[in-house]
Amino acid sequence: MDAQIEKAQDRVDGLEPAIEKEFAKWSRRAARKRFDWVLDERLVVHETFDGLGSATPGKVGEAARLDGEKAIHLGDQADYDFYSKFSLSARILPESPTGGIISRYQPTPKGYGLFLVDGKL
Repeated sequence: MDAQIEKAQDRVDGLEPAIEKEFAKWSRRAARKRFDWVLDERLVVHETFDGLGSATPGKVGEAARLDGEKAIHLGDQADYDFYSKFSLSARILPESPTGGIISRYQPTPKGYGLFLVDGKL
């Protein structure tokens, strides 16, 4: 049994250079492609900022460039409250250590928020 395992390991080790070569080729091809990794199972809202007046090149498509004075209003798309179970996500590249990333509030404490404070979400 030990001899068979050693022989099989030698075969696997012999494939290592070919595996590395093929992985390098795949990696170069993948680097040239643009991936928009969006999980759409039960997705309620997916916003892009392509065509926005203050857009800048982003990781995928265009990104909104906000300066602390500008805001993007997405309307009443997700009516969640404090006790709702949901996820929000955003790719951000902060240029300031403090600011609002995502927020939504109603007259009563119903809303949600994601803020940057001292460089931390």
